[in-house]
Amino acid sequence: STASSASFSSELRREGNELFQAGRYEEALAVYARALGLCAPEERAEKGLLHRNRAACALKLEDYAQAERDASEALKVDGGDVKSLFRRSQALQQLGRPEQAILDLQRCISLEPRNKAFQEALRNLGSSMQEKMRNMSCTDSKVEQMFKLLLDNEEKDLDKKQKAAQNLIVLAREEAGAEKIFQNDGVRLLLQLLDTGRLDMMLAALRTLTGLCQGHRSRTMAILTELGPERLLAVLEMEAEQVCLATYNLLQVVFDALKEGLQKEELSKKDNALVPGLKDILEVGGTVSQSPEGLQVTENTHMTVAVLLNKLYGDLKCDAERENFHRLCEDYVRSWFQDHGVPGQLRAIQTVSCLLQGPAEAGNRVLELSGVMEGMLALCASSKEVEQLVAVEALIHAADKAKRATFITTNGVTLLKEIYKHSPRDTIRIRALVGLCKLGSAGGTDFSMKQFAEGSTLKLARQCRKWLCNEAMDRGTRHWAVEGLAFLTLDADVKEELLEDKAALQALFHLARSENQSSLFAVASTLVNCTNSYDHEEPDPQMVELAKYAKQHIPEKHPKDKPEFVHRRVKKLLGAGMVSALTCMMKKETAALSPACRELISRVFLAAVEDPEDRGAVVAAGGGKALIPLALEGTDAGQTKAAQALAKIAITTAPEMAFPGERVSMEGGAVLPRECMNRYRSGGKVTVLHAVMALAT
Repeated sequence: STASSASFSSELRREGNELFQAGRYEEALAVYARALGLCAPEERAEKGLLHRNRAACALKLEDYAQAERDASEALKVDGGDVKSLFRRSQALQQLGRPEQAILDLQRCISLEPRNKAFQEALRNLGSSMQEKMRNMSCTDSKVEQMFKLLLDNEEKDLDKKQKAAQNLIVLAREEAGAEKIFQNDGVRLLLQLLDTGRLDMMLAALRTLTGLCQGHRSRTMAILTELGPERLLAVLEMEAEQVCLATYNLLQVVFDALKEGLQKEELSKKDNALVPGLKDILEVGGTVSQSPEGLQVTENTHMTVAVLLNKLYGDLKCDAERENFHRLCEDYVRSWFQDHGVPGQLRAIQTVSCLLQGPAEAGNRVLELSGVMEGMLALCASSKEVEQLVAVEALIHAADKAKRATFITTNGVTLLKEIYKHSPRDTIRIRALVGLCKLGSAGGTDFSMKQFAEGSTLKLARQCRKWLCNEAMDRGTRHWAVEGLAFLTLDADVKEELLEDKAALQALFHLARSENQSSLFAVASTLVNCTNSYDHEEPDPQMVELAKYAKQHIPEKHPKDKPEFVHRRVKKLLGAGMVSALTCMMKKETAALSPACRELISRVFLAAVEDPEDRGAVVAAGGGKALIPLALEGTDAGQTKAAQALAKIAITTAPEMAFPGERVSMEGGAVLPRECMNRYRSGGKVTVLHAVMALAT
């Protein structure tokens, strides 16, 4: 009945009050939530009290957004509730909205003019705002001075200029600083820096623009209008790799800032907005390296475009939007493949290759178009190096699915072997080798599923290691050697030989630290394979017996993938400097690390801290701090693995050593970085709860 539910709700509220007084704020919050669930619609006064009490709990837990919401709900019931007004003012102040906080405090004083707590709070907030205004005025002056110094051609002190550029970048990463730069004619001045053509000035301008666009749609729109497509394309065509990477990073931030606005549009409107944007990205992705026509691209361009395409596809919210994306990609590839001869086929196949590295579902759909696979095989036999390069690379990416792997094994293995053995160009041979590596590893970790003759995978891996260690070869060729190892290290014999080759390990880690960002995923995949940190389930014995009876295939684990072998491999990798390489990978430009790559790194870290004796070495090499961003962003599985690794470190290492320079919090016995805890408390995906569970294992 209504009366009994009201009585029970009041009783729960009193229980919550007792928990609050005892300092058990989270338990009190849960009790208040239960009480709210029992309140009937007409019990407005009781609901108001419960929301007011929840606001007090949220303030204690430093969840200021929730405190503001609950206090506002209480004020909907009673606009003169001074406690709710005061609590909302406290939350608003912490959320950086002091003007609104002052309005609430003034209302409190008008209701209780003699309340000294309200008067003191208003005085403090007024003083704080005055200080902030002084700081803002000072910031205005600093922004003006920084631009003046950077644009002064007569200033010869490079150290001063570099410091000014760095300060500008740091200032743009904070909302208040970004707004000040924007209001002080900053975009026009940044474009002047960009037009200087000087590498250091251009990087400062691009990175500052990235900070201005971060999470701010209206500023992003204004910046895009000022920047213009011609200037952006001119920057993308530059040969300076750092400038190109910074530009790609800016583009990704721009997409993130604009996506919320796109999601609010109807599909028809979004289609019109997406067509030019997607076509432009596909134009860059389909540009063939070494081509005399079109845009100039670097060795990282196609991987960066693949990440952008994957990001754009991942942000689509329904089947209709995804179908539209597929249609646009198919139309683009079909238009080039059918009407422009061999150059058009080459651009179409390069676009397919880019899609397969990004939104693989879109790439797989495009591969089903008539003649695409056959065109790849035909171009593999071309006498022109650039055509062979593009076709063999696309063939490698196309071999992911069993159906196409079978097609290629039947129709293309002999061709790949011929190219590998007889091509005079190492750039072609290495790609053909990787194609063979991929087909040879199609059985995965199943020891019984050998695609090639016994010992063939070891021979392929030795050749990959030989090329990897050859410093005379260009970085692109060495990158493909790592790609080959990423496939072949599914074989435990290959893992064991690689771990005995110190020169190959150092070459692998050197690539992880280098600017060649397209190698990062391959390096991370190789380390996941060597540490056996991929997902694998032990087969149910009853199902195995049933499969034997039915004469079905039963997967077999390689004898050298037993725990004792894996444990030794992890020790060797740690001794060779694996953690240092992983932390360097985490310091790359944001655009370089896809969510999938971040997940692989998280898996390797979790394997590295499995043994308590190894955790000190991981922390000493910077592993603790590197894991924090992995736990806050990426795939669900990646965040879970990173959070579990953080928790394992936390139970054996003092927090100030494990996470130097980070503020830490405690939750259910786990001491972890506060940023992780706050994300968990606010209901995000971050799996601090999983981390706490890991403590018990």
